[in-house]
Amino acid sequence: MPAIDIKGDKWYVCDIIGERSIGQALVDYFDETLPWLEKFLNDDNKWVKRSAGTAIHFFGKRVRNDAGKTKKLLNLLEPHIEEKQADAVKGIGWGLKTTGRYHPDILSGFLIKQLKNKNKISKLMMRKATTYLSKEKRLKIETCA
Repeated sequence: MPAIDIKGDKWYVCDIIGERSIGQALVDYFDETLPWLEKFLNDDNKWVKRSAGTAIHFFGKRVRNDAGKTKKLLNLLEPHIEEKQADAVKGIGWGLKTTGRYHPDILSGFLIKQLKNKNKISKLMMRKATTYLSKEKRLKIETCA
């Protein structure tokens, strides 16, 4: 997929857009925004990919009581769990981290599933994703790695 033309080629620009635009769209128009989020995750540009993770972070802060939507977002992230580009990893990891803060059981189950499927999650993404998980959950995840 060709990259979207980027004018503000900086981390803070993509984070602002990810939170204030895409993240708010996820909150207000969840189903309509999912295809856009998927398009962003499949883009070649690292900042566009990162903005998708930032949007998931924003959604996680605003919508804490909808496990079904949270699971849909994790399913959307699943093909990108082995991302290697550091800036994209940081954004996706941020989305996972916030998910873990409000839905630790859902996130830990997701991470365990990824590791059992032999997906290679970068240390940076794993460190971000497990930030808010209990020691018990982190140990359980580590035993799968």
